[in-house]
Amino acid sequence: MNKRQEKVLIATLCGLVLTAAGGLAVQPATATASGIGHLAQVSGPAQSDQVTLRK
Repeated sequence: MNKRQEKVLIATLCGLVLTAAGGLAVQPATATASGIGHLAQVSGPAQSDQVTLRK
């Protein structure tokens, strides 16, 4: 492996580390901003929903 290939490998690994760190930092911030803390409301099926059974 020559010197140029080593530099490319190191730069690629640094890029992967920075991408992973950015993903871990953004994920909790995105989850906090989206309002996950609210309770979900469950509703019944719509009146227009019909099940057709065939034999």
